[in-house]
Amino acid sequence: MDYKQLYWEEGFGSYGGFGIEIKIATTTEIPDLKCSGIFNARIDAVDLIKAAVYTEMIKNDPNTPIAIEENKELLNLFSDPIYVEEIPNGYCDKYCCKHLPWFDVTTKIGRIKIGWRKRVIHIEWTGTKNKINAKELFLDEDTTKFDKIIHAWSMEKAKEYIDKIIENT
Repeated sequence: MDYKQLYWEEGFGSYGGFGIEIKIATTTEIPDLKCSGIFNARIDAVDLIKAAVYTEMIKNDPNTPIAIEENKELLNLFSDPIYVEEIPNGYCDKYCCKHLPWFDVTTKIGRIKIGWRKRVIHIEWTGTKNKINAKELFLDEDTTKFDKIIHAWSMEKAKEYIDKIIENT
């Protein structure tokens, strides 16, 4: 059969090189490969294949266990956690972040959600008895803050914020 290229991509990133090529052949005349149905199916197929391949590449990356342990260090920011529930990454549900879950940490004032969001630590206390919003509680902090959410740029700042949230309830 006479194959025609439906998709081709090649690139290099933090997990190494990756390439994908999809070719199509039929025993009759090949339809317009740019029609919306085929185009959308191609996008879905490529996304599924890339996610599966990258997930396996991340599993085999020697840095992945280090990243997972660093992620779990977030739990050390809590003095007296009562219960910890691992939850899906609240920022990104793609292959690049699936191995880095967030946590719902039950404390003496209620549940605090915590997890990495790119380069910052997302801290959310909507499930606690603390009624003070981030702009009031962290008046002098120059970081993203709204409602009952603040972003910490270091583990030290995250610890400081969590302690303040718990103390000011």
